[in-house]
Amino acid sequence: MPFSEQTKLTAKRKSNFRCVVCGEPFVEVHHIKPQHEGGDDTLDNAVPLCARCHDLFGENPAKRKQIREMRDHYYQQVESMTASGILDRGLSDSAYTALESEKVAIYHVVYEDEDFDTSACILMDLAAEAQRAHPGKKRVLYLDIDGHRNPAGGFDRDMLELQKEFLIFLMQYISEAHTPLIHLKNSRPQNDDLPDQLFVQDGDRGIIRYLGDDAKTLITMAKQEEKPIEWRFLTGCKKTSGPCASFAHWTSSLFARLPSLLWSPKTAPWSSAPGGIFAA
Repeated sequence: MPFSEQTKLTAKRKSNFRCVVCGEPFVEVHHIKPQHEGGDDTLDNAVPLCARCHDLFGENPAKRKQIREMRDHYYQQVESMTASGILDRGLSDSAYTALESEKVAIYHVVYEDEDFDTSACILMDLAAEAQRAHPGKKRVLYLDIDGHRNPAGGFDRDMLELQKEFLIFLMQYISEAHTPLIHLKNSRPQNDDLPDQLFVQDGDRGIIRYLGDDAKTLITMAKQEEKPIEWRFLTGCKKTSGPCASFAHWTSSLFARLPSLLWSPKTAPWSSAPGGIFAA
């Protein structure tokens, strides 16, 4: 059983809704001792962590004692600051106004039962909703991931694709992205003309229709080398007439053979950036 909503809320309040390791906002409550090792769902086994710190320390058994000590110390600091009235003062109204006028945060937790298709559609919907509710503001994505680990401890295929290939596609519609695996900052203005829907199509037919002779050549090469072809074809289409925003990627080594057809981290108009909230 996961933590109850009341337990998660209590833990977040005790840390002032910040990571007990680095102090960054936008946290999720994780198990200090994992459930599969017998960890319970009590407040004593709960720790608020940001996506980055959970990825760095959350799966390391050697760090559990230290994480518990850091959590307890952070809780004591928050309690002391609350008692002294420091936290009550918070940011000034002008500071809040400045932050609110510049950016809007998009936060999503990928749960263990979410696959690539589901998560990709959710992220696109959230970006579109952020544009409708806050037109013109810079959109900043914060992504956290529960589970989705392979036997070696890394991310499974779906979450690796989501944070690499799909995130590159999504960056045209947002200004910044912060995930457990990568942090990106767009150096160009974000595109505010977001698709209304995202369609995910598997198989050869959609790729051949979209890439034409290049896709046919790719398939022929793979068959000659007896390598499996596995890809997904995603298209975001406006309800009105006009071109679709399209994205195609491969989950095999064949992806690297068509660099001119796809965006890559080397040619994309954005650069890596540290995590956190950035106020202009």
